[in-house]
Amino acid sequence: LRAKPTAKVNYQLGLAQTVIGDYTNAVAALRQAVTQQPNFVDALNDLAWTLATAPDPNVRRPDEALTAAMRACELTTNRVARYLGTLDAAYAAAGQFPQAIATAQRVVEMAQAMHDAGLAKMAGERLKFYQAGQPYFQSFAPPNR
Repeated sequence: LRAKPTAKVNYQLGLAQTVIGDYTNAVAALRQAVTQQPNFVDALNDLAWTLATAPDPNVRRPDEALTAAMRACELTTNRVARYLGTLDAAYAAAGQFPQAIATAQRVVEMAQAMHDAGLAKMAGERLKFYQAGQPYFQSFAPPNR
């Protein structure tokens, strides 16, 4: 795998690094996946999410997050609530709170229509941050090693 990592391998590596809290290397791997496969929607989305919500301010890149999130939503014609949830976080990270609020409200509505209570709850929690003029940052800690 190291000799010839594919976009999927880089994507999986990025996810694994995110889980252990290695956001810098996660972003590098996710960027590589997107470079290798520009329309890799999951990689675009997860790159955007990490760039918008990483607990480490040195990793966050709101403008890049917004570009990647918008592309993921464009590729899925704004019909995937999870990707729109990333877009609301990217809007908030970029300080665009009216757009973040409107997008999060749309995610709540879509999730409720799909009977996805978990997704609706998470979007509702982010919405409270946006209404207070604050971005949302991931708060989970890496697992014990």
